[in-house]
Amino acid sequence: MAGLIIVLFGGLILIWQVEQKKLATEAPDSFYTSIKKLEIADSLGKREIGLMNRTELCTQCAMLFVFETEGSQSFWMKDTLIPLDIVFMDSQGYINTVYESTTPKQQFPTYNSKKPSLYVLETNAGYAKNIGLTEGIKVDIEKLRR
Repeated sequence: MAGLIIVLFGGLILIWQVEQKKLATEAPDSFYTSIKKLEIADSLGKREIGLMNRTELCTQCAMLFVFETEGSQSFWMKDTLIPLDIVFMDSQGYINTVYESTTPKQQFPTYNSKKPSLYVLETNAGYAKNIGLTEGIKVDIEKLRR
Protein backbone atom coordinates (compact mmCIF):
# COMPACT_ATOMS: atom_id res chain seq x y z
CA MET A 1 0.00 0.00 0.00
CA ALA A 2 2.81 2.42 0.90
CA GLY A 3 4.48 1.69 -2.44
CA LEU A 4 1.28 2.53 -4.29
CA ILE A 5 0.99 5.85 -2.46
CA ILE A 6 4.61 6.72 -3.30
CA VAL A 7 4.06 5.87 -6.97
CA LEU A 8 0.88 7.97 -7.08
CA PHE A 9 2.61 10.88 -5.33
CA GLY A 10 5.56 10.64 -7.73
CA GLY A 11 3.14 10.63 -10.66
CA LEU A 12 1.42 13.75 -9.35
CA ILE A 13 4.75 15.54 -9.04
CA LEU A 14 5.64 14.62 -12.64
CA ILE A 15 2.26 15.86 -13.89
CA TRP A 16 2.71 19.11 -11.94
CA GLN A 17 6.17 19.63 -13.49
CA VAL A 18 4.79 19.08 -17.00
CA GLU A 19 1.93 21.51 -16.33
CA GLN A 20 4.37 24.13 -14.98
CA LYS A 21 6.37 23.93 -18.23
CA LYS A 22 3.15 24.37 -20.24
CA LEU A 23 2.48 27.57 -18.29
CA ALA A 24 5.90 29.00 -19.15
CA THR A 25 5.87 32.21 -21.13
CA GLU A 26 7.31 32.14 -24.62
CA ALA A 27 10.09 34.57 -25.47
CA PRO A 28 8.62 37.71 -27.08
CA ASP A 29 8.81 38.13 -30.86
CA SER A 30 10.96 41.22 -30.28
CA PHE A 31 13.64 38.87 -28.89
CA TYR A 32 13.93 37.00 -32.18
CA THR A 33 13.74 40.08 -34.40
CA SER A 34 16.24 42.11 -32.35
CA ILE A 35 19.09 39.66 -32.95
CA LYS A 36 20.28 40.24 -36.50
CA LYS A 37 23.59 38.38 -36.24
CA LEU A 38 23.78 35.19 -34.19
CA GLU A 39 27.14 33.46 -34.00
CA ILE A 40 26.99 29.75 -33.20
CA ALA A 41 29.67 28.19 -31.00
CA ASP A 42 28.97 24.51 -31.55
CA SER A 43 32.45 22.98 -31.36
CA LEU A 44 34.91 22.78 -28.49
CA GLY A 45 37.26 25.25 -30.20
CA LYS A 46 34.53 27.81 -30.86
CA ARG A 47 33.17 27.47 -27.32
CA GLU A 48 36.64 27.93 -25.79
CA ILE A 49 37.15 31.20 -27.69
CA GLY A 50 33.60 32.50 -27.38
CA LEU A 51 33.57 36.30 -27.18
CA MET A 52 37.08 36.58 -25.71
CA ASN A 53 39.28 39.55 -26.64
CA ARG A 54 36.53 41.46 -28.42
CA THR A 55 36.33 45.14 -27.67
CA GLU A 56 32.69 45.39 -28.73
CA LEU A 57 29.61 43.37 -29.66
CA CYS A 58 27.13 45.04 -31.97
CA THR A 59 23.78 45.85 -30.35
CA GLN A 60 22.01 43.33 -32.59
CA CYS A 61 24.59 40.55 -32.13
CA ALA A 62 24.74 37.53 -29.83
CA MET A 63 26.51 34.21 -29.50
CA LEU A 64 24.75 30.91 -28.91
CA PHE A 65 26.82 28.15 -27.33
CA VAL A 66 25.56 24.68 -28.21
CA PHE A 67 26.89 21.74 -26.21
CA GLU A 68 26.91 18.05 -27.17
CA THR A 69 25.04 17.02 -24.02
CA GLU A 70 22.88 18.76 -21.49
CA GLY A 71 24.70 19.26 -18.19
CA SER A 72 26.14 21.72 -15.73
CA GLN A 73 27.79 24.55 -17.69
CA SER A 74 30.25 27.09 -16.34
CA PHE A 75 31.58 30.32 -17.85
CA TRP A 76 34.16 32.87 -16.78
CA MET A 77 35.08 36.34 -18.01
CA LYS A 78 38.90 36.06 -17.80
CA ASP A 79 39.72 37.23 -21.33
CA THR A 80 36.36 38.82 -22.10
CA LEU A 81 36.73 42.57 -22.44
CA ILE A 82 33.07 43.63 -22.46
CA PRO A 83 30.25 43.12 -19.93
CA LEU A 84 27.75 40.48 -21.01
CA ASP A 85 24.47 38.89 -20.05
CA ILE A 86 24.70 35.08 -19.90
CA VAL A 87 21.49 33.08 -20.34
CA PHE A 88 21.47 29.31 -19.69
CA MET A 89 18.77 27.12 -21.28
CA ASP A 90 17.89 23.44 -21.07
CA SER A 91 17.42 21.08 -24.02
CA GLN A 92 13.83 22.30 -24.49
CA GLY A 93 14.89 25.98 -24.55
CA TYR A 94 13.62 26.87 -21.07
CA ILE A 95 15.75 29.53 -19.41
CA ASN A 96 17.01 28.24 -16.07
CA THR A 97 19.69 30.80 -15.15
CA VAL A 98 20.36 34.43 -16.11
CA TYR A 99 23.40 36.50 -15.16
CA GLU A 100 23.13 40.19 -16.00
CA SER A 101 26.03 42.58 -16.61
CA THR A 102 28.91 40.24 -15.84
CA THR A 103 32.22 41.85 -14.94
CA PRO A 104 34.85 41.76 -17.73
CA LYS A 105 38.40 40.42 -17.27
CA GLN A 106 37.58 38.38 -14.17
CA GLN A 107 38.66 34.79 -13.58
CA PHE A 108 36.35 34.65 -10.58
CA PRO A 109 33.49 34.42 -10.04
CA THR A 110 32.48 31.75 -12.52
CA TYR A 111 28.95 31.85 -13.87
CA ASN A 112 27.32 28.46 -13.48
CA SER A 113 24.00 27.07 -14.65
CA LYS A 114 21.61 26.32 -11.78
CA LYS A 115 20.21 23.36 -13.72
CA PRO A 116 21.46 21.19 -16.59
CA SER A 117 21.79 23.28 -19.76
CA LEU A 118 22.35 22.50 -23.43
CA TYR A 119 22.40 26.10 -24.70
CA VAL A 120 23.95 29.32 -23.45
CA LEU A 121 23.28 32.72 -25.01
CA GLU A 122 25.69 35.62 -24.54
CA THR A 123 24.50 39.13 -25.33
CA ASN A 124 25.51 42.68 -24.50
CA ALA A 125 24.97 43.60 -20.86
CA GLY A 126 21.45 44.84 -20.24
CA TYR A 127 19.88 42.96 -23.14
CA ALA A 128 18.22 40.21 -21.06
CA LYS A 129 16.46 42.70 -18.81
CA ASN A 130 15.48 45.03 -21.67
CA ILE A 131 13.92 42.23 -23.72
CA GLY A 132 12.43 40.34 -20.77
CA LEU A 133 14.53 37.17 -20.65
CA THR A 134 14.00 35.64 -17.21
CA GLU A 135 14.05 32.17 -15.70
CA GLY A 136 11.12 30.08 -16.93
CA ILE A 137 10.80 31.79 -20.33
CA LYS A 138 10.85 29.35 -23.26
CA VAL A 139 13.10 30.16 -26.21
CA ASP A 140 12.42 28.52 -29.56
CA ILE A 141 16.02 27.60 -30.42
CA GLU A 142 15.25 26.86 -34.09
CA LYS A 143 13.50 30.22 -34.48
CA LEU A 144 16.48 31.93 -32.84
CA ARG A 145 18.93 30.23 -35.22
CA ARG A 146 17.09 31.43 -38.37
